[in-house]
Amino acid sequence: MVNNYTGFAPLGIVMVALLGIGVAESSGLIKAAINSMLVKTPAKFITFMVIFTGVISNVASDLGYILIIPLAGVIFHALGRNPLVGMSAAFAGVSGGFSANIFIGTIDPLLAGLSTEAAHIIDPNYYVAPTANYYFMAVSALLIAVIGTVVTVRWTEPRIGKYTGDVEREEIVQPTALEKKGLRRAGFVFLGWFVLFAIGLIPENGILRGSDGSILLSPIIKGFIAILFLMAASAGAVYGYTVGRFKKGGDLINGMSDNFKTLVAFLVLVFFAAQFVAWFRWSNLELLLAKRSERTAKRRYWFDTLGYYFCYCLYEFSHG
Repeated sequence: MVNNYTGFAPLGIVMVALLGIGVAESSGLIKAAINSMLVKTPAKFITFMVIFTGVISNVASDLGYILIIPLAGVIFHALGRNPLVGMSAAFAGVSGGFSANIFIGTIDPLLAGLSTEAAHIIDPNYYVAPTANYYFMAVSALLIAVIGTVVTVRWTEPRIGKYTGDVEREEIVQPTALEKKGLRRAGFVFLGWFVLFAIGLIPENGILRGSDGSILLSPIIKGFIAILFLMAASAGAVYGYTVGRFKKGGDLINGMSDNFKTLVAFLVLVFFAAQFVAWFRWSNLELLLAKRSERTAKRRYWFDTLGYYFCYCLYEFSHG
């Protein structure tokens, strides 16, 4: 049981990813970045940006429900639009696009780990990278934002109508000078990482390319969780020290610990999932089910073929 549990792929993947995300979230970097995106967006693009930021907010788990939905209401109200429209658009983005993102978040490592464990039933050496669904998820994030914008502008806002309440408009809080300074420094950290990756990947004999010279088999792709941890932790640490959120090294550890508290239910669930997968593999039950599925598929093919042939004959007969 112990080996099954500690060797379960999603366990380590999610834990390491959340260590880095925990630093970025506890430092206030993610919240400040999302807030800056929203308040600096031109009024004509605000609907799209509210939904889009709601979609990508899953990089920090449930932050979108806490920050973006009420903030969208404030922004819409300040622009003279119904705040309920803004909150409904934000809710649609946060909930409807929860797994889509242009960044790699906490969901991708979890799904990659589960897929890797399932693949190990057939091939023990197979590895599913957290970036396996990236193209689909990135395009989905943009598509959801566009569709949500059209639905909000064309149908939701006209049906809800204008706001007739007596609540005064709140002033949109702009990022402080210290937050802007922290965001700039965090941006330089990310830029430094990307420059390092480019130096190691672009040349044909780059040090970060795979053993066969390809990028898909490079240490960056295979070890993306470590890259995610280093990038998020370093940028979060720089931002936290800049704005004064972090004073000493122990504050970074506390940030990681606070984020780890959300893993309690996951750790319990993973224990039972790990035992199930291990016993499933040990019993060879998957091979039996695969054989039965193959036979069932063959029978279904012949039944479908006969059915199509019967319908075709009936059609020809009815039309002379």
